[in-house]
Amino acid sequence: MTSEQLYICTSCGSNHNGKFSSEISVHFKGISGLEKPTVFMFPELVVCLTCGHAEFTVPEVELRVLATNTPVENAAIVMSSDSASNQQTQPRTKVKPTTSATGKTIPPKNRSKRRR
Repeated sequence: MTSEQLYICTSCGSNHNGKFSSEISVHFKGISGLEKPTVFMFPELVVCLTCGHAEFTVPEVELRVLATNTPVENAAIVMSSDSASNQQTQPRTKVKPTTSATGKTIPPKNRSKRRR
């Protein structure tokens, strides 16, 4: 017997699954959700390669943020730019892409020109 656990898909019953790293952003629904924290997590996903069903476990710290709707120490979160607890961060509309080597702002492409 191997140390790898055999995963059976709870949706279709297949054992053709893969494990993948992920980056997931969880946010609350509706307009009122804009005032609640957006939670970032990096769980391992198990994906059924037959039907596409995916499963993961929310880490404990991030789960506490989701359960309480409030920031928790050591959780990767983003609050609305209007939130008082987010005064130290730059609003999303003012974030400009830069090159990592020089730190210079990358100008937007002129999309009005068409190539022929």
